[in-house]
Amino acid sequence: MKITYPHMGSLNMILKTMFEGIGVEVIDPPPSTNKTLTLGVRNSHEFACLPFKINVGNFIEALDKGADTIIMLGGIGPCRFGYYGQVQREILKDLGYDFKMIIVDPPHGRLIDFLKELASYFPNVDGKTALKSFVFAVKKMIAADKLEKFLLKYRAHEDNPGVTTKIYEEYMKKLEKAQ
Repeated sequence: MKITYPHMGSLNMILKTMFEGIGVEVIDPPPSTNKTLTLGVRNSHEFACLPFKINVGNFIEALDKGADTIIMLGGIGPCRFGYYGQVQREILKDLGYDFKMIIVDPPHGRLIDFLKELASYFPNVDGKTALKSFVFAVKKMIAADKLEKFLLKYRAHEDNPGVTTKIYEEYMKKLEKAQ
């Protein structure tokens, strides 16, 4: 399995940590560029929102890099986000891509039910390894959130524009490399 996912803030780092922790090869989609947008716009319905189109472009680029599995969040909410995965799967299949789409709904109450659903997609991974990987990914997510709060609190008041962003990026790189 070679898994990929859409670019969504620091979620990339969290998912990469989790999947590499259970021994799954990760194909990072390249950073979103004009090419990503062009691919998404060209292959999406005109009524689709910009994030939908960016996701489609991310997936095309990652599939072209060798990914054979896409993981996407599903669910319900105030927008059409919960339907992205199903619609994007059909678009990519119509384009001739051969891949597996894993659509994970957010936990509705009990975290253990969410973890069991997620584990069902990776039957060869033992529970202890999966839990350890998940906990480490969550710790990274919490640290990334704290770094972002620092960035948002201090960047607007800095004397030397760009210093706070530089510090943030430096620590995010360290966080990404943490094992």
